Amino acid sequence: MKNNASIDYQKETMETKTTRRELNKTPADTSLEKNIIKDYNDGVITTKEIGEKHNIPRHTVYNILKRNDITMRNISQGVSLFKNRNLKKNRIDVNGYPITTVNRKTVKKHKIVMEKKLNRKIGKEESIHHIDFNKNNNNIKNLILMTNSEHRKLHSSGIQEIVEIGMKRGYVIFNKKLKKYRWKND
Repeated sequence: MKNNASIDYQKETMETKTTRRELNKTPADTSLEKNIIKDYNDGVITTKEIGEKHNIPRHTVYNILKRNDITMRNISQGVSLFKNRNLKKNRIDVNGYPITTVNRKTVKKHKIVMEKKLNRKIGKEESIHHIDFNKNNNNIKNLILMTNSEHRKLHSSGIQEIVEIGMKRGYVIFNKKLKKYRWKND
């Protein structure tokens, strides 16, 4: 015959399991879950790296993504690029761009991010421009694909320092359609 303490414990355990099941069915409502979904959708880090970043197990990250109907990437979609150990190291090339090693080749990290977004390789006549001129900011929203000639014109205009200051202060924005910087009030 069970004593009252064990019966109370079983009831409490059953109530806790029900609460956890209910939580598993709710959409992302915490800032942690929203940050995890954002990190995953940015496509730069794996579920394991997201878990390490937020101090939670990888399977918890996986469960949060599944619960919120996020389509999981597979190896054929390029995730294997991000499993490379060198990606975590802060290596910089001679021009100041963050780099990593993929299949024994040195690759610029912003190129990996753009190729992932486009789902294709970057052509020889194409360049990737960092809108805010920060070579370390490889967020896809900060990157734009241009022809080499467009990119050369943009950097040879001699106003890079003025544009950088203007962007930091909110006076200058980048028009992605025209691929040009302009004053915010224009």
